[in-house]
Amino acid sequence: MSKWININEAAVKYGYNKAIIQLWAEMKRFPISYEEDTPAIDEKSFQEFIDKCKRGITAEYIDTLEELCISKTRICDIYVEIIGRHVKYKHTRKGVSKAGFHQNPQL
Repeated sequence: MSKWININEAAVKYGYNKAIIQLWAEMKRFPISYEEDTPAIDEKSFQEFIDKCKRGITAEYIDTLEELCISKTRICDIYVEIIGRHVKYKHTRKGVSKAGFHQNPQL
């Protein structure tokens, strides 16, 4: 049976930054649960991953990290597009109001 440990506890116990543990979890190096306020990781899988890392970084690890970065970049690009459209929409709506198209209360 898996023993789950929250990320804060894992950071203290194993001496790793919480953000690094979160990054590794996002890379699917070990299971993570978001059921509680603070995410928890499978401690045995985490220990196995740490042991593997001590033997050296693999090409697969680099590929996975690169894929994660590309995915995050795509998400950021989508947010930029959404924000741009929202700003453009708000600007257009202000122009419509200033032109007097919404002055009629019956509309």
